[in-house]
Amino acid sequence: MTIYKVSGYYLDNKQEITDCLITDTDDCIKDLYGEEVDLPMGLTDDDIFYYGMDVPVEMGNDEFKITKWEVV
Repeated sequence: MTIYKVSGYYLDNKQEITDCLITDTDDCIKDLYGEEVDLPMGLTDDDIFYYGMDVPVEMGNDEFKITKWEVV
């Protein structure tokens, strides 16, 4: 599981999003590990903004656009 920290904006109202977390897998943490476990830095499923996006390739969807990203 790769976790990306991204910034960008929503397409409908141009509201900025900052430092949101996206994973490259569709599975939640509980599905991957069989229980709710903390990710690095104490992150949990509640901290993940979006699941299943290969950020360097996709850079957004029909709801938001990513303008800046880094691997956590």
